[in-house]
Amino acid sequence: GAPYLDGSPKQSGHIHEAIRQKLSLDDKKPYVLVATSGPGNTISHEHHAQIIETLCHVSLKLPHVQFVVKLHRKDHLEYYQQVLTRLPDAKLHIVAYGAEGYPGDIFDLLQGSDLLLTGASSVAVEAMLMDVPVITMDFADEIAATDFITQGATTHVTTPKHLFETVEAIVDSTEGAASARDRSQDYLHSMFHSHD
Repeated sequence: GAPYLDGSPKQSGHIHEAIRQKLSLDDKKPYVLVATSGPGNTISHEHHAQIIETLCHVSLKLPHVQFVVKLHRKDHLEYYQQVLTRLPDAKLHIVAYGAEGYPGDIFDLLQGSDLLLTGASSVAVEAMLMDVPVITMDFADEIAATDFITQGATTHVTTPKHLFETVEAIVDSTEGAASARDRSQDYLHSMFHSHD
């Protein structure tokens, strides 16, 4: 049902070179990709604003973690700039939709990633296929009925405190990451008969 997944790339364990160079990332530090669908028919503008605010605060508490936000086409840089103006020390690298010099393939962005933060986006399944643990963020009870959330394939967080604790547990603990990966693999095997 998803021919684009035929022969999809495998995890290299290293950040894609173009991303690493353009954002001056360190391959030896934790790399967290943030890929939400932005506000719209599922996520309210208020909820999206709360997610951005929370991401900024988490980045301040975990300065050793590299957060890269890949904007969806319906998301806007201005939403982030409003918060970053108030919290200038927050460490979010933001990649606009269609930005030149960056790979357009989500699988390239997931290379070397220690963790994906998202909402109900299908990028969650793509991350699972790349062996990247997934945290789904839902501070307003707007996406709880999503299939990969209801089946426990992601670590579903509903408060800012829970997000911070979970990010820290996964990026700083091999046990935390392994547990998250195991849950996602169970989900993938229930969804796909076999993986190429």
